[in-house]
Amino acid sequence: MPVTIQDDMFDIANMYPEPDSSRFLAALVTYGITGEEPDRAEGWYPTFAAFKVRLEMSVQAITKAEQDKTSRSESARKAARARWNAHASGCDGNASALQPHDGADADAMRPQCEGNAYEKENEKENESEKERENGNSQSIDSIIDFFNETCGTSYHKTTKSTRKLINARLSEGFTEEDCKRAIANMHVAWAHDEKMAQYLRPETIFRPTKFEGYVQRVAPAKEQSLFEGYDVCDGVINVGEDVI
Repeated sequence: MPVTIQDDMFDIANMYPEPDSSRFLAALVTYGITGEEPDRAEGWYPTFAAFKVRLEMSVQAITKAEQDKTSRSESARKAARARWNAHASGCDGNASALQPHDGADADAMRPQCEGNAYEKENEKENESEKERENGNSQSIDSIIDFFNETCGTSYHKTTKSTRKLINARLSEGFTEEDCKRAIANMHVAWAHDEKMAQYLRPETIFRPTKFEGYVQRVAPAKEQSLFEGYDVCDGVINVGEDVI
């Protein structure tokens, strides 16, 4: 199973002399893949222990994402078969004659049937997507409100692209608190940087390949003075009553 070794883990590893540096990184990778812990007598074991939970969260997130991808692929295949069967059964003539030949575009060959089953099936899929989001609707609204309050922006809660990004992360198993933690972490990191401030936007923060790193980010010492407006304890940001 793949495991994510994050930037600050590499930074800590580089602080150890060889061969401890390589042994520390190898222990992180081994634990992420097999769950096997290193010898507690190692001098760097306390640091390893501090990273264990983050490694476990990384493995869980990757596993969940792969399962969701497999599930979506199977759902898409079933939906395609259902659409084709609906086209064939909704039209006059021999259904077998409607099967696409090699190299043919199935949609291009799709007959224009009365009541057009194809469009009806698409409508059902759109309704299903809305139903899936409805389960996260309140959390999405809260996250967008938090984003605007934290970053001084005015993103609309009705914008489909913004809601879709956030809903995708929630559907992968991340929580509302995780989303707010990522926003707060990157606001601290970028808000006072003229070059990076422009990237404080949903399409950057909720980017699937970077999001977990933003959630797990630990601010370096040089950023501690930038935590104004947050309740901070040992590098962990508190927003309201929730520790994020």
